[in-house]
Amino acid sequence: MDVQGFEEDNQSAAASNRRTLVVVLGMHRSGSSAIARGLEALGVGLGDNLMPPADGNNEKGFFEDLDIYELNERLLERAGSAWHRLTPLEAQAFAGPSYSRERREAAQLLADKLSSNETFAFKDPRTAVLLPFWRCVFEDLDLETHYLITVRNPIETAASLEKRDGFPLEKGVLLWAKHMLEAVRATQQEQRLFVSFDRVLSNPVAELQRVANGLGLPPPDQDGDAVREYCDEFLDPALRHSLVGDKELRRSGLASPFVIELYDAVNERAAQPAGEHEADPIDLSAVETGFDAVAPVLGFADLIDGRRGEDLARLKDAQRALEKARQEKKATEEARAQSDAALTDVRNQLEALKRSNAAEIGILAEARDAAERNADALRIQLAEAAEKAEQESSALRNQLAEAAEKAEQESSALRDRFAEATEKAEREANALQKRLTEASEQAKRESDAWRDRFAEANERAEREFAAWRDQLAEATEKLEEAQARETRMRRQFTEEFASARERADRRVVALKATVSERESELAASRDEAAKWLHQSREMEQKLRSSQARVKSQADALQELRRERKAQNRDLLLLRADAKAIRHSTSWRLTAPVRAVGLLIRSPGEGVRRIGGAAARRAWRLLPMPARARGKLAGALFRVAPFLFGWSSAYKAWREAREGPGFPPPPGGDADAFAPAADPEIDYGAPLVATTPLLRPRARALAFCLPQFHPIAENKA
Repeated sequence: MDVQGFEEDNQSAAASNRRTLVVVLGMHRSGSSAIARGLEALGVGLGDNLMPPADGNNEKGFFEDLDIYELNERLLERAGSAWHRLTPLEAQAFAGPSYSRERREAAQLLADKLSSNETFAFKDPRTAVLLPFWRCVFEDLDLETHYLITVRNPIETAASLEKRDGFPLEKGVLLWAKHMLEAVRATQQEQRLFVSFDRVLSNPVAELQRVANGLGLPPPDQDGDAVREYCDEFLDPALRHSLVGDKELRRSGLASPFVIELYDAVNERAAQPAGEHEADPIDLSAVETGFDAVAPVLGFADLIDGRRGEDLARLKDAQRALEKARQEKKATEEARAQSDAALTDVRNQLEALKRSNAAEIGILAEARDAAERNADALRIQLAEAAEKAEQESSALRNQLAEAAEKAEQESSALRDRFAEATEKAEREANALQKRLTEASEQAKRESDAWRDRFAEANERAEREFAAWRDQLAEATEKLEEAQARETRMRRQFTEEFASARERADRRVVALKATVSERESELAASRDEAAKWLHQSREMEQKLRSSQARVKSQADALQELRRERKAQNRDLLLLRADAKAIRHSTSWRLTAPVRAVGLLIRSPGEGVRRIGGAAARRAWRLLPMPARARGKLAGALFRVAPFLFGWSSAYKAWREAREGPGFPPPPGGDADAFAPAADPEIDYGAPLVATTPLLRPRARALAFCLPQFHPIAENKA
């Protein structure tokens, strides 16, 4: 029996029975939803429990499996992280025993979904940072796994996150780099394909063809309903909420060099035909070094972000409590308003009764007043009758008795009417008091009713809590049943996976050798990077010390400049004062006296100065242009330097030709009685000089307009 042939047949049969899994990786807001929808157009199953669309976010759908999404959320929460955290996760922990239960749950979840799909795909951006966990699951199920990595400009992704979640652009760019680095690093040497979101929008059919070639799927039917619906109805330029050019990534200053390098690498792969780059992994050493360098900053940013999230959560709790208190206050105010309205009605009725009683009492009072008036009239009549009694006979006495009896009857009738009115008022007051008592009792009953309603609500909440507890117990029961079913399936799969594990062990041995070799190379690279980082830090410290010295020297130089500027200002003021004195009338009038005094003190010096002043006056009176006089002065200085060596003009001319050797002429009594120097001769630097000045001297010049001062040098 040919054992080798039998084993090959079994291996080919096992390979033909392997399910195909496609995992879409990428950062949030990077086009992964549109690419997952494209897989559905190619006939790949996405499951029947997808996340529903959201207005203002993904109006056409997320195409994320809710079961996988919830599992990823639990994994991140258990790892003490979240999808928007910048700090990398501990990759080794996901392959350890602490996540064994979650790996079993994920394996059962994928097995259930693959049972109804020949080729199944799922997309959740959180998977990119959780690939160390999911790869263990893929290996346990012996799946043929393909990876689609979505590529989009980091600034576009960050701008979309800023619009949706309020994140700063810098954080969005770093989140893109974190997810992309983890996705690329975990899929090296795997079957993967980079897909550009821009190219999907601009040429969807070509990208679908490229994805089908990369996954070994049938080519898309361009005339089919699925492809036409995807290209014409689903894809829309409005899906791209933010549009940024590739060059803006470098100009913006939002991305570090390692982020730009990572984007360039993946964007270049997204432009290649399917399958060309599989044997050529991306060099991530510079990217990993850059990310490691900023890791402490990322941890600090996560810490600040976490505290901000806690503050926001506390603020939301406080807002919810405040809203609940407002609702309770509103309900209380409504109940109080109802009670106040009822009490107001009772009070109005009481006032109406009081007014009606007051009217009746007024009528009774008028009747009493009328009775009293009648009694007074009767008394008057009685008095008159008494007067007449003396004159009249006993007949009048009888009439008087009858009138008194009649008055007594009328008074008795009035008393009876008053008593009846009083009794009626008392009855109405008692009725009003009774109605008021009934209103108070009704308000009390309503308060008791509110208390009963609250008790009923509390009981209902307790019943709902009990129902939730029962549902939890039922879910726990179902979970235990699922675990038992998973245990039975694992025992069933043990024999089927035995041969696969043996092959995997052989591959692991070979891979361990390769990994050890790569680890040694990586260790050498890390040592070199550490050395380079140490040198960089030393150079940075030296640069900082140099910058500090330069700053101190610059401060000292600035101070010297300020002092020199103050000295120059004082000097200019002194010169202005001296010039004012020299141009004053008294100075000109006393010039002969100073000249005589100078001749007496120093005859030689006096003759020299007086002769020099006369020579300068004569020089200015020469009928020659300024340039010609300058050339003549240069010729005289060259021919007879011994005659002019004492003059400041000669010294300036010689200094300009031969370099510094003569100090500037002192401003003292030497030129005290002389007029201002000729600008053509006594410039600090001669206007006809042709050699560069080694120590130039400048003087303050007034604004000279050529049309008013025809100096040839002004026209040069």
